[in-house]
Amino acid sequence: MTESWQQWREKMRQLARRTGLPDRHQELWKYTDIESIHEIMGNNWRQGSPADSKTALPDDMPSIDGLEALRIVIFRGQLHAASDQLPAGVEMVPWSQMDGATASERLPAPAQHSPLFHAFDPLNAALMQDGVCLRLAAGVSLPRPLLILHLHDDSGHSHVRHRLHLGKGAHADVIAHDVAISSGQPRLRTAYWQVELEAAATATLSRLQQLAASDWHIGGLHVQQAANSQFSAHSVELGGALVRMDTAVQLSGEGAASQVNALLQLAASQHVDHHVHIAHMAKATRSEQNMRSVLDGHSHAVCNSSVHVHKGACGSDAGQRSDHLLLSRTAQVDTKPEMEIDHDDVRCAHGATVGQLDEAQRFYLRSRGISEAMSQEMLIFAFADALLARLPHPALRRYVEQQCFARLPHSADLPELIR
Repeated sequence: MTESWQQWREKMRQLARRTGLPDRHQELWKYTDIESIHEIMGNNWRQGSPADSKTALPDDMPSIDGLEALRIVIFRGQLHAASDQLPAGVEMVPWSQMDGATASERLPAPAQHSPLFHAFDPLNAALMQDGVCLRLAAGVSLPRPLLILHLHDDSGHSHVRHRLHLGKGAHADVIAHDVAISSGQPRLRTAYWQVELEAAATATLSRLQQLAASDWHIGGLHVQQAANSQFSAHSVELGGALVRMDTAVQLSGEGAASQVNALLQLAASQHVDHHVHIAHMAKATRSEQNMRSVLDGHSHAVCNSSVHVHKGACGSDAGQRSDHLLLSRTAQVDTKPEMEIDHDDVRCAHGATVGQLDEAQRFYLRSRGISEAMSQEMLIFAFADALLARLPHPALRRYVEQQCFARLPHSADLPELIR
C-alpha cells in the first residue's frame, strides 16, 4: 500500500529525530559548528515561508546574459513559473502539483547508506515546500540547459528537493542558481538533489550560490550512475554566512565516470564546508575531484574529499586536487583528501596545497609595468579561473567571473581578461 504524503513526511521527521542534529564531536562535522542555529534562526527554523499563490515574482529577477535556457523559478521555496517548451519524452512535474500517493512514491528518500548522511537530509524531506521531478526517457536530450532559479527574500526559511532521472542514453544539462534578492533576518535554506543515471546517460549540474550574507545553506547531492554513464558537478560558492554542501556519488556500473569541481570565494567571516565522497563499485570507473578556494578576511573553508574503491572495482582511476589561496593572515582552510582502496590494479592519486600569492609571479608582473594591486588581482583571477574554465557554458562562465571579481578594486579593468 502506497503511503500518503503525510505519512511519508512523518516518517522523515521520525528519521531525523532518531538521527539527531550533527555536532562537532562527529568527525565529518568537527570544523563546522551548527549549535547556534536555534539562537540565530529562532525556534521556527524548521518552517518554510508560508504558502501564498498570490505572491508575485519580483520585477528585478537576476538573469545570465547570453544564456539560452529553459527556465524554472522557485520563489520562497515554491514553484512560480516553469517552461512549457519541453520536448516529447521529458516529464517535469513539481511536487506541489502531484497527488500525495504519486509524490510519496517518487520523492527521493534520504540516502541513509551514504557516509555523508545526517539529519538535515530527512529534515529537508519532511519540511520541503516544493521542487521538481524531472524524468527523461531513453535517448532523449534536453534541447537547451535547464535553469532552476531559486529566489529568496527574508520572508521565511525555504526547503526544496529535486529529483533528476535520466533513461538510457539520455542527456540533461541543469543549472541551479540560488540568489537572495533581499537581506535582513538570518534564514535557513536547505536544498537536496537526487540524480539517477541509467546506462550511457550523461548529465551536468552547475550550482551557483549567491545568498545573503546572513543566510545559512545546507544541501546535498546524491548521484547513482549505471554503466558508461557520465556526470559532472560544478559548484561556485559566493554568498552565505554558513554553508554546508555534501556530494555523494556512487559509480555502480562498469565504465561510469564522474567529475566534481568546487570553487569557494569567501571574505569577512564566511564559513563554507564542502564534503565529497565517491564510491567506485564497478570495474573501469573513473572519478576526478577538484576544489579551490580564495579566502580573505576571517573566512574559513573546509574541503574534505574522499574516494572509496571497493573490492572488485579493478581498473578504477581516481584523482583528487585541493588547492587554496589565502589572502589574509586570519583566513583559514581545513582540507583533507582521503582514499580507501580495497582492490589492486587501480590508479589513485591526490594532492593538496595551501599558500599565498607567489612573490616571483607578482614581481614579474610588476616588472612589466603592472601595478601592485592589479598584479595581485590578475593572479587571483588566474588561480580561480583555472577551475571556472571547466564550466560547461561560456555565458555562465562569464557571468560567474564577473560576480566573483566584481568586489575587487580594479574590477573595471578585468573584462579585458574575461573572454
